[in-house]
Amino acid sequence: MSATPAGWYLDPATGRQRWWDGAAWSAYFADEHLDAPGARQALGLPAAPGAPGSAPGAPPRRQVPVAGVVFIVLGAGGLVILFGAVIMGMLLAAAGA
Repeated sequence: MSATPAGWYLDPATGRQRWWDGAAWSAYFADEHLDAPGARQALGLPAAPGAPGSAPGAPPRRQVPVAGVVFIVLGAGGLVILFGAVIMGMLLAAAGA
């Protein structure tokens, strides 16, 4: 059992920042897993844009307006049904004449 607490440390075998879970080295290297807890801070990088603690003035993450997507999908479906009904009516009228 090691007295070293869990955290990002320099792995002497690889020379890279690696996650020590308090008992053994994990499979996580900080330069490969920048979204792992504490990885960016261990490498001296700023927090990811839009993440809590990110640099001031960083652009916020863009969110897709769900209502707009639903409106477009339903509108397109309605147009397909409308045009299908008009074409079907024209075909039926032509067949009956």
